Amino acid sequence: MNVAVLDTAVAVLGFLSPFIAASILLVRVVAVYPPSKLPRIYSIAVYAPLALMKVARVINAVVCAFQLYQSLATATSPLSASAATWALPGPKIEWLLGTFDIT
Repeated sequence: MNVAVLDTAVAVLGFLSPFIAASILLVRVVAVYPPSKLPRIYSIAVYAPLALMKVARVINAVVCAFQLYQSLATATSPLSASAATWALPGPKIEWLLGTFDIT
């Protein structure tokens, strides 16, 4: 199997782990504020920012994974590919989105 594919899969798991852990917040919010019990405007106010943050993180993770795969195809080692990918804005955006998603 292609080493770049395996390295990309490991990196995607690294992106998804914090995403799944942060999704626990959404489960807790649904338990405290059930959408069926809230007026529509309050449901939108509570759930829209959470949903938009999750969608933004998924889109950014896909873009980062694609950029990492491209870097792995031309790099001499996974470490140099990761360093080249870190220079791009995607991982920093993920870090920022993750920080705001958890708080």
